[in-house]
Amino acid sequence: MSENEGFNELYEDVVQLPFPAADGKMYKSDACNTETIFRIIQSVPSPKAEPFKKWLAKVGYERIQEFQDPEIAIKRALTCPDRLGSAVMASALARGKPDAEAEREQKLGGGGVL
Repeated sequence: MSENEGFNELYEDVVQLPFPAADGKMYKSDACNTETIFRIIQSVPSPKAEPFKKWLAKVGYERIQEFQDPEIAIKRALTCPDRLGSAVMASALARGKPDAEAEREQKLGGGGVL
């Protein structure tokens, strides 16, 4: 397969969607799903794309590790409480509280009863 054939295969997954422009008009622009975007980035032969390619490989490896050992995913979620909303929410989830109880605890700003 030539380099051009690979591009044509990727371009088949790109669609034209109307997006609003600064002038208020709708203009068609290329759009694609996340998987296709990552495949396009991986196909870019520029040295400037290398840092992103390395990051992408690292994140992919981490997700595979989390799939194989869900405890890794739980630890990551607990060390990044901003992704869950707050440290209180992370703490409540770690103690196995239902979502409604965790949300109530977050609003009250307390630790609750263990």
